[in-house]
Amino acid sequence: MADIKKGMQRPAQVIHSRPEAIAYAIKQASEQDVVVIAGKGHEEYQEIQGKRWPMSDQKIVKDLLSVKISKG
Repeated sequence: MADIKKGMQRPAQVIHSRPEAIAYAIKQASEQDVVVIAGKGHEEYQEIQGKRWPMSDQKIVKDLLSVKISKG
């Protein structure tokens, strides 16, 4: 991440937890924004040091959007 951040022109928020980063992006987005969540696709897990942990980007987004929509 440090190498990516070096090449950025503007300050960036770095969030190491993928679910927290997705939540942050969705909560900050307005109706005119597009949030791109790239890299995992349909996978239902995240592999960390050879161990698979349950995690679905699709479920995270669906849950967050249902809360955001219900709050208006």
